[in-house]
Amino acid sequence: MYSLRIENLHKSYQKNKDNREKVLEDINLSVKKGEFITLLGPSGCGKSTLLHILAGLEKPQRGNIFCKDQPITGPDQDRVMIMQDAALFPWLTVLKNVCFGLRERGFANNKAIKLARQELSRVGLSEVESSYPHQLSGGMQQRVALARGLVLKPEIILMDEPFAALDEQTRLKLQRELIDLWQERNMTIIFVTHSIREALLLSRKVLVMASNPGKIKSKYELKLSYPRHPGNNKIIELEEKILTELEPSLTPKETTVKSRTAGGEHK
Repeated sequence: MYSLRIENLHKSYQKNKDNREKVLEDINLSVKKGEFITLLGPSGCGKSTLLHILAGLEKPQRGNIFCKDQPITGPDQDRVMIMQDAALFPWLTVLKNVCFGLRERGFANNKAIKLARQELSRVGLSEVESSYPHQLSGGMQQRVALARGLVLKPEIILMDEPFAALDEQTRLKLQRELIDLWQERNMTIIFVTHSIREALLLSRKVLVMASNPGKIKSKYELKLSYPRHPGNNKIIELEEKILTELEPSLTPKETTVKSRTAGGEHK
């Protein structure tokens, strides 16, 4: 059984009265339980739209999507989405933000608080449980968002450029923490980014997407051990290869120069 399965998926939007704009075309993908897959591509290639469809927030025009062999017809507790914006409730404390989803699912207050505190401890935020979101750094806010998602014990986490707005040091730290959580809990993660280096440091499989319309252009399976280092020769080699694929007009020299800075580029 696959965690997720996509068959012949097409998505378009109404551009004007007479025309529709194709966003995704003929997407086919099977995701096994415990896989870490990254959707990589330029802005506008449909990778976030695909993530929203997997979350049940949007519907395709054609095609089928399944979670554990059941059709996806809307959001479900087995799938949690984490965005670039932590989207915390500003009027709630850190602890109450993490408790929110549990309370919505009917957990008693004492049980919700206990589970939330366990998750906050796991992401290193026990000491700020009484703080409000505006009192936290961007990295800490993303940790709270991660704890709020993980406390629900989802089987699948859908992450839409969650670290893109962070400084490089914080970004690298959270990437390592995410890998630790993934390995510890055997979750399935679908991660969206346009940073080639981030994709290569995190994923078991990288799917490169083309745009106009969005489609899966190529797949790279990475059998490198963790933790990965950006200076690893295989990482550098793949980074240049993918960059050349995404920007074929670059000369080899230009590709090498640009790839050395790609990991730090933000949206």
